[in-house]
Amino acid sequence: MAAWLQLPSNAGRMAGQLADLPDAGLDVLRREWGHAYHIWWQGGEFHAMRRDNGAVCHCPHAGHLVREIQADYDVRPVQI
Repeated sequence: MAAWLQLPSNAGRMAGQLADLPDAGLDVLRREWGHAYHIWWQGGEFHAMRRDNGAVCHCPHAGHLVREIQADYDVRPVQI
């Protein structure tokens, strides 16, 4: 399992009030992180794939996914 799939306790700023509705959450995630991650909704979960190495994360809520993305990016910024 990739290290970035584990959410550290200090994962950075909170995601705010991201709605867990797919369309609203996807819009926010793609606007903020689309430059570095492919982001989509499938099977009742949000998914993000790094554009540089293809590592994928799955979360049931948009707010959880953005914390995972932030933690991943803080440890190793995406190189595109």
